[in-house]
Amino acid sequence: MLLFLLMYVLMLGPINYLVLRWKRKTDLAWLTIPAVVITFAVVSVTVAQIGRGAASIVADASLVELHQREGILRTESGLLVMPATKRTQEVTFDGHDTYVNDVYNGNQNSSASAIGEIECERGPKNVTLRVPMTTWTSGLFQVRSVNEGASPMVSISGGELSLAIRNLSDAQISKAVYLSSSGISDVFDLAPGGEQNVSVSAPSEPSSFNGWYLTQLEQGSDEAQLFQELGALLDREVGGDRAFTQGFFGIQLLPDVFKRIERPLLIGFVDEGAAGIGFQGSLKRRSKALYVVHL
Repeated sequence: MLLFLLMYVLMLGPINYLVLRWKRKTDLAWLTIPAVVITFAVVSVTVAQIGRGAASIVADASLVELHQREGILRTESGLLVMPATKRTQEVTFDGHDTYVNDVYNGNQNSSASAIGEIECERGPKNVTLRVPMTTWTSGLFQVRSVNEGASPMVSISGGELSLAIRNLSDAQISKAVYLSSSGISDVFDLAPGGEQNVSVSAPSEPSSFNGWYLTQLEQGSDEAQLFQELGALLDREVGGDRAFTQGFFGIQLLPDVFKRIERPLLIGFVDEGAAGIGFQGSLKRRSKALYVVHL
C-alpha cells in the first residue's frame, strides 16, 4: 500500500509535470490529472476486494456523464488487468472512437511500457490491445469514449417538489440523489425497472454538495471511497449547464447554489462496467461507476 501511495503521488505530481514539460504540453495538465486520479481509484477501491485464484482479474472505476436529451454519453475509466497466465493478453474495448492508453506510457500505438510491447488495432466497432503479460503482473489503462445515440437512463414525472423517478436501465442505481433548482432529495436506490417517489427540499445546513453527499454514504463503503477519489473531479469534468462554474460541486454552498441549475441532475452509483470490455479466458471483474445524468 505504501508503494502504491508513493506511485500515486509521483504520477499526480512530479512525473506528470516532467512528462508534460518534456513534451512541451504543460497546458494539458487539466486532462492528465483527472486521468491519473480515475485510474488509481481503480486500485484503491476495487482490487483489494478481489481474491486471487485461477481466473484473471479485471477491475475498473468510471466517471460517466449522460446528457439524456441529446443522447450523448461520455465515459472516463481506469482499468486494471491482472492475468492468471503468461501470454499475450488480447483486450477489446467497444466503440470505434474509444481511446485507450497504457498509464505507464501514453503512446497508444506501440508503447515499450513496464508491461511490454503493446499492439493496438482499431476496427469498425472496437479497439483491440495485445499486451504481453506474465502471471499476476498488472497493467493500468486509461479508457475514454464519447458515444452518441445513448438511451435514456431514467424518466421523471410529477411536480417540482414531489416526483416519481423510474429506472429505465437494466442496472441498479445505488445511493442516488436528485438535484434541481428547487433543492435536493434524500439518497435512494433504484432497482432495474423500478420507480421511486422522492421529495425535494432545501438542505438545512450550509455545505458544498460534495461535503453533503459524503455524509450520506456509509463510511468506508465502496461508494464513499470512490466518491472521495472522483468527487474532486466533478467541477473539472461535468459541464452542460451555466451553473457549473466556480466550484459548483466542491466549493459553493447549499442551498443557494442550486437555484441557478437550468436542468435537473441525477447522481448515483452503478455496479456495472461503463466501458464495454472483452477479455480472453475466465476472469473476475469488479466495476463501479459514478453516473452524472443531465435530465
